[in-house]
Amino acid sequence: MPSPDVQVLTDARELEPFAAAWEALRAAAPRPHVEHRIDWLALEERLLRHHQGQLAVIGLFAGEALVGAVPLLVRDYRWPCRIGYWSLARPRVRLARLCGERPLLPPDPAAYAAAIGALAALPAEVIYLEGLPAEGEFWRQLRKDVACHRTFWLHAPWPATPHHYIRIEGSFDEYVRRFSGRTRRKLRYAERGLERECGSRVWTERVAEIEQVLPFLGAAEQISTRSWQARKLGKCLCRGQDEERLLEYAQRGWLRSYLLRCETAPIAFLVGVQADGVYYVEHTAFDPWRARWSPGRLLHLRMLADL
Repeated sequence: MPSPDVQVLTDARELEPFAAAWEALRAAAPRPHVEHRIDWLALEERLLRHHQGQLAVIGLFAGEALVGAVPLLVRDYRWPCRIGYWSLARPRVRLARLCGERPLLPPDPAAYAAAIGALAALPAEVIYLEGLPAEGEFWRQLRKDVACHRTFWLHAPWPATPHHYIRIEGSFDEYVRRFSGRTRRKLRYAERGLERECGSRVWTERVAEIEQVLPFLGAAEQISTRSWQARKLGKCLCRGQDEERLLEYAQRGWLRSYLLRCETAPIAFLVGVQADGVYYVEHTAFDPWRARWSPGRLLHLRMLADL
């Protein structure tokens, strides 16, 4: 491929004329990802505007044709400078986060070089590439690009780690039979122990409708404010911050979240979306007072049984 022309698009409406080419790029990816949908990008762009954020798509063009894209969301971010979980400082930076697991690029060195060369044109000081395949061509090209290194410091705070996904084939009972007998007994023991400690039956509520969102957020916020994610990472689910997004997900038929509870209180929650035959867990937490019974694992298993 000759070196493509590069444009940075900052409005989701600019993507609409290239919808067919965009869908072809999505179809060529190993797995579909909701964050690569044009309607998802348009929604996130609108929500980001409330917080002075924006969409930035590095578009690669051969003439008038879109041949590759790197979608990113740009926003203000307090970068936690940490040693372990200890925060030393939180400077404000402009962060661009890659949408999905990988860019939508053809397998061509010229495309990778053009996309990497355009990173410096983004309105951001930090580019966040969580989930980018460590053995993929984009990461390999990024690491050896001399011009990129003049602009950015490549920092991997943790070594490459597996990102798991579950391919659901057959029934849930068939899936559980893959576990050893000892593991299945431990799961049953934990579930019974949780019910004894709560003094009541423990059940799961699926949250997918608009009218369920506010009650779900009220219950989930009780858990989230006490969770280790809130204490250690500052990651908390709350009505003011997440209500509009979840309502929009529900309106589009993407929302599929879960709440584990007993008669007296919520125990664990899971925020997820389902689109194009793939389910994504966005956020989960459990009541630390119930940690010994692994309520998060129980909720994940019940979610799998419900899919």
